[in-house]
Amino acid sequence: MFSKRFSAPSFLLLLGIICLINLLTAGLVNISGDECYYWMYGNNLDWGYFDHPPMLALWIKMGYTIFPNTLGVRLFPVLASTASIAILYHLTKVLHESLSPKQAPLHLDFLSLFACCLLYQVYCFIATPDNPLLFFGSLFLLVYYYHLRQVTWLTSIALGILAAGLLYSKYHGILVLFFVGLSNLHLLRKPSTYIAAVIAFLLFMPHLYWQYSHDYPSLVYHLSERHSETYRFSFTSNYLLHQVLLFLPFIVFYGLKKRATKKENITENAPEHVQLFYRACRFMLIGIWAFFFLMSFKGKTQSHWTLVLCLPLLLLAVKWLRNTPSIRKPLYYTAAFFIGLSLLMRVFLLVEVIPNRVLHNHFFRGKAWATGIQQAAKESPVVFVNSYDKAARYSFYTQEVSHSLNNIYWRKNQYDHWNYDHLLHKDTVFMVSTHPIEGFALLDFDDPQKHYGKQYQNLRIYPNICLQFADTITHNILRYRELPLTISHSYAPSIILNESTFLEIYYYEGSKIIASTRDVKIMEWDKTKSSSFELKSDQEISLTLLFEPTEELQGTVNPKIGISIRSSDLGPIRHLCK
Repeated sequence: MFSKRFSAPSFLLLLGIICLINLLTAGLVNISGDECYYWMYGNNLDWGYFDHPPMLALWIKMGYTIFPNTLGVRLFPVLASTASIAILYHLTKVLHESLSPKQAPLHLDFLSLFACCLLYQVYCFIATPDNPLLFFGSLFLLVYYYHLRQVTWLTSIALGILAAGLLYSKYHGILVLFFVGLSNLHLLRKPSTYIAAVIAFLLFMPHLYWQYSHDYPSLVYHLSERHSETYRFSFTSNYLLHQVLLFLPFIVFYGLKKRATKKENITENAPEHVQLFYRACRFMLIGIWAFFFLMSFKGKTQSHWTLVLCLPLLLLAVKWLRNTPSIRKPLYYTAAFFIGLSLLMRVFLLVEVIPNRVLHNHFFRGKAWATGIQQAAKESPVVFVNSYDKAARYSFYTQEVSHSLNNIYWRKNQYDHWNYDHLLHKDTVFMVSTHPIEGFALLDFDDPQKHYGKQYQNLRIYPNICLQFADTITHNILRYRELPLTISHSYAPSIILNESTFLEIYYYEGSKIIASTRDVKIMEWDKTKSSSFELKSDQEISLTLLFEPTEELQGTVNPKIGISIRSSDLGPIRHLCK
């Protein structure tokens, strides 16, 4: 009924159309703040970053070198997403190569199921760490299939390289490796497994060393600081609701498969390696979903964290479809609906049809927004208060260096590690905030979100001052009234603490500030004799702080303590020891 020759050319034609549409969308849709942040990664190549591993940064650097514009930022993510679709299709063909040619062409089933992954379609044309994760994930599964079919040195080495690629893409890659391994514990008996593990470990060593040399910032943030809020039932209910909405077509198809009266089991007599591979897909699907479900009891989760589930889900869904041909007709109708929805979504991203602040802040009027702030700054360097995405977006559209000054009430990010604080020591600096701050004026330019700005003269803020309490202060912090403190810095030649600069002690649980006090005195500083306190470069000094714990701490269990130098009206600045 259908010739085999019809399948491959038709798939390549449709894949080419998908790639062309994604390239056009990538080049025409304005870049988002997060993508600009990753673009800044590419401008500062390193073995690691605060939020993510470096694979996306490398891709963006290569793409932007070819096309120094929005398309360049998204070029390799688009090409990689196209390649991942082709890889998954090839894997599907390999798994079903013994099927009857009387069935509908495989590429129609596969691409129809792909069309139902709306979130996957979105991430095919924007630059996020999920792009390399999906690319290396699909390649890993393909090589793992061939490794199950026949263990060779080549597949063992390839698995090690691809495992490292997964880990360099996004930390979620470790979940793929864990659940695939858990599905087949017999792998632990094979030397090839340890060959792959050693290769992956050696390739990943530079990133591990980067983590070590920076005091493991990514691990601390993702495992502890990110989930500091008190648990609310909405964390879990929202996770469940979002997952149902994202994967609703597949849930329906699975339900139709279970209810169908006429079924086949085309894999019942399949070779062992095929059955082991589908077992790995099921472990990935259930395991990763369950992992983030449990994480929802610790804090908020984001919908796209489970995007990698599209890989095993597509492979399993094709099998469902082949086992139950009766669901093919509703699949094609559903695919047509989602294709239309995807095209409509792209129009909304290109044209501001419906006023939406969230979409506006991400995808609209980026150049006009940056120009408005640039004109208000009057040639002064621009520093944003607690906004890494806006600092990066401003840099992208103006090609000027900007910075995000993060105080203790905002989460840490990569700007805490980059050495951009020299902008804070210029004769003039223009500070911008999206929240009203005393002394800041509302900026007059066309933008739905309010921005406030203030021109500072001779502002001196030093985020890289190292403030450390004694190691003995680990518990029962509420009993302390005196605290030993060491201060050091690398600013040349020295810095001055004066009457306008004072210390603030704060108490926190996780990353949430629960109380603070500014009534802090330095025992060694006699202000009657001197109104300033000089700290020389590369010199460590020891001080004793005198203070009274704030009444806001009553009822807290065991908070931790931190200290910051509060300068002017910008709040207590976060300090990192480098």
